[in-house]
Order: sequence, then C-alpha cells, then structure tokens
Amino acid sequence: MHDAKTIRQRTTAIYILISFLVFFIGTAMAIWGGGSVTSPDDIKHLATPIQNSPTAFSVGTSLLAAGLVSLGFALIRKYDDHDSAKLHESIDSHEERLRSFNQTLQRVRSVIPDAAQRCFFDSELSDSFVSAINTCAPRKEISVDVVGLKLHRFLRDQFELLKKESKNRPINVRMLLQDPEHNAFEALCQLESRDLEGTKNDIVSSLLYLEGATYNAEKLIYTDENLKIEVKFYEKFQPIAFFRVNKTVMVRPRIRSTGIGTRFYETYTEDEGHSYFGLFHDHFDTCWKSSSFEIPSTLSIKLSNKFKKY
Repeated sequence: MHDAKTIRQRTTAIYILISFLVFFIGTAMAIWGGGSVTSPDDIKHLATPIQNSPTAFSVGTSLLAAGLVSLGFALIRKYDDHDSAKLHESIDSHEERLRSFNQTLQRVRSVIPDAAQRCFFDSELSDSFVSAINTCAPRKEISVDVVGLKLHRFLRDQFELLKKESKNRPINVRMLLQDPEHNAFEALCQLESRDLEGTKNDIVSSLLYLEGATYNAEKLIYTDENLKIEVKFYEKFQPIAFFRVNKTVMVRPRIRSTGIGTRFYETYTEDEGHSYFGLFHDHFDTCWKSSSFEIPSTLSIKLSNKFKKY
C-alpha cells in the first residue's frame, strides 16, 4: 500500500497530464474550426470569412481556456505539495524533539518527588534525627553513628533525648570528631566558612556534655544507665557529615557553603537496598577503626580534670 503523500503526487501528475491534453485538444479544435472554407481571393469580397465549424471553434477555445486554467491550478498544486512536504518534514522534526523533551521531562518529574522525600536542609537535621529514632521498634536496641566537625549541635539537641530513650532500651553512640590538631581541620573550616577558634570552642562544649567520662589512647567512653557514647578523633580530611540510626543514614558532602541554609542531607535506608546505605556505613567503620582519642593540647586547659584516664 502507498502512503497519502505518494498517492497525492500521482494524482497531481495525472491532473497535469489531463490539463495538457485538454489544452492541446482545445488548440487543435480552435485552429481547425476557425479555419476558412473559401479561397483567399473570395475572402477579399466577403465581410465575414466563412469558418470550417463555428461550433468546433467555440468548443476548442473553451477547452483551450479550460486547459490553461487547469494547468495553472495543477502547477500551483504541485508547488503547494512541495512546500507542504517541507512543512511536514519540519513538523515531524519538531515533533520528534518534543517527544524527546517530554521523555526527559517525565524522568525529571520522577526524580523531583524522590529528591523532595530524600533531601532536607541542615536546619531540619534535628527533626530528621528525632524522626529516625521514633521509627525504631519500641524497646529495641538503637545504634547511632555520627561524623562531624564538632558535633556541638548534635549533643545540644539530642543529648537529653538519648538519655530519655535509654531508660527503655540500650543506646550505643559512636561519635567521630575532626581532630583540631591537624591541617584537615583548618581546611574544612575554610571550606565551610567556619571560624577556626569558634569551632574549636564548640568541640570543648561538645566534650563537656560528657564530663566524667573515662578514656584511654583508643577512645573516650561515657555511660549513663543504658546509654553508651564513644568518642574518637579523625585526623584525615573527612569528605562527609554523617548520621546513622539503625538502618537509616543521613549524609551530606563537605562543600563550600556559608550557613546551614545552604547545606542539605540525603537520606538512605537499608530497606531500599544495601548499595548506598552500605557505602556510607562501611565508610564510617573504616574511619572509626583508623581513629583514636587524645585530648587536643590546644584544648587541654579548658578540659582539665573533666575526664578520667584509665
């Protein structure tokens, strides 16, 4: 079967052919019908020459005119079809682009709701942590891992909650702070536009929440009934800030920023698959194993006699 374009091209060609045929028939009839039946000498004495066939002449001139008009319309139709073909090609091209754009837009639409559910700003971290605690099964042990530059806000917002929850179940917390005695600490402060001395003071404030804890060369340990908090210092550059509550992780990259309103976390759960959850969980375990605890010399005066070494 032929498509509509091919059929129209054929009918246009036939139309042009018929128009030429009508034109030539009309011309022949007009020439013959308008010819004189008398001799040239007789014509000089006649007011009106006698035609071979006035009827044929009349019909011939009509066919000739009709042929010319039809031929004109046929040629116009041919050029219109040519322009129409170009227009359809252009429309098809734009339609394909629109279809491709629509497919891309559909993918964007599918990503946006997922991102909205997965991401939250740093200012919402406290509420997200509480929500993760509340989703844990009642009376089931809670395991928490935290990576941060100073973690002062974490203890300020969550210390009492952890103590309260530990009355009903064991809670084990591992806190990994950035060691202020190494160059990576200063680099991270500059990266996130933090005041160097102010950040060190926040570390002191964080550790004072754990006053009375014991420590050795490996880690500091704070206990209160069923609550156990372990602290270590990490010396190398830490590319992420990280929180884990059982099977939920909340992580953000260390990027240049100027406040909590410009930093955001992403949430992943082990139920979604082990790929992302396992990636960050294993990263924490590796950093934890390579870390240790020693009271920074620059902070030792402020922390004097606050902890017991064993």
